[in-house]
Amino acid sequence: MSNITRNLNQQRAADAAQRLTSRTLKVPVWQRAGDCWTVARQQLLIDSILKSYATPEILIRVDENGQCWLEDGFQRLTAISEFIAGKYACGKESLYEGKKYSELPPDVRRQFDDYMIPTQNYRGATEKEAIEQFIRRQDGVALTTGEKEHALSSTSPVVKLAKELLLTPGFGFHDRAKAVWGARGGADKRRRALENAVALVAGACVGSAYVTVNWEKLKQPLSGGTILTREMDREKAEYVIGKLIEVYELANEESAENGKKVLNTQWLRGNFSGYMVHTFTATPQDQHDDLVSGWAMFIADHRQGKLGSSGKPLLKELTSNAKWADGHALLMTLGYFPDAATTAAVAEEEIDEEELDEDE
Repeated sequence: MSNITRNLNQQRAADAAQRLTSRTLKVPVWQRAGDCWTVARQQLLIDSILKSYATPEILIRVDENGQCWLEDGFQRLTAISEFIAGKYACGKESLYEGKKYSELPPDVRRQFDDYMIPTQNYRGATEKEAIEQFIRRQDGVALTTGEKEHALSSTSPVVKLAKELLLTPGFGFHDRAKAVWGARGGADKRRRALENAVALVAGACVGSAYVTVNWEKLKQPLSGGTILTREMDREKAEYVIGKLIEVYELANEESAENGKKVLNTQWLRGNFSGYMVHTFTATPQDQHDDLVSGWAMFIADHRQGKLGSSGKPLLKELTSNAKWADGHALLMTLGYFPDAATTAAVAEEEIDEEELDEDE
């Protein structure tokens, strides 16, 4: 039987915003960044409040120490507090278009301040239950896989390992990887860098079938849990990620090219990196020196504009393959790998469509 208890009430918009800015209402680490909404979306909420339209409830968790945590509604309260602070004006749909909060008539400001926001408070939840509740409530709001993974930062071994190895300056491979993938530990509103890092680390540890951002696949049961809950082999992850970086470093020696577009292309799992994860997880390690050289030459040739056997650019020919293993086979066919560079039999599904999408 659950220990969670709930109650419903309301609070004034001005009071809720003040609680957020004064930090008496804290924001848990698994929340999205507070600046995910566009100004236009913030303005639409402000107009709804000024017109006394209904708005969604906010969710507050009260922990065992009586501290209140804003579990849902961060974007809305941020929009309200920033409007009151004068950071943006009313939008074109408003009767007060172009006016900031301080420029509104006094009676309109009072009406805005007194707008009652429906609030649900709950107690008795563990942190794990709070995270699960957050993710379930957000499923209809199109959270990215990276945002959901960020919510699991304190509990998921693969998320922790991905952050340590690739997204934390001064730790893991971050500083070395900067030269081939760009800095990935900074501002990232939708956590796209995290979902890519998790995909590479999961594939390195469990096999290239898990180089994916498909949330449902990440939640599928495996031996020892799911990809998100089972323990990861750090040594294996470090080995495979190290090989990927080694390939790009060697490619730079052959044909140096490090513009932002190049770094983004190399970072995205759906280009070279996902296919390379297959190579270095499905072949014997005594072949890896030759395979590193083959991949590096392939990437260098791509940068120099060489075409594949189909007449397509090399990267386009690579990404036309429906399975990570097929990319490895392509390099064998094109002569980048020695004939002996065979892969072990690996059960592998087709690459999910989103793996080939570009980063936002």
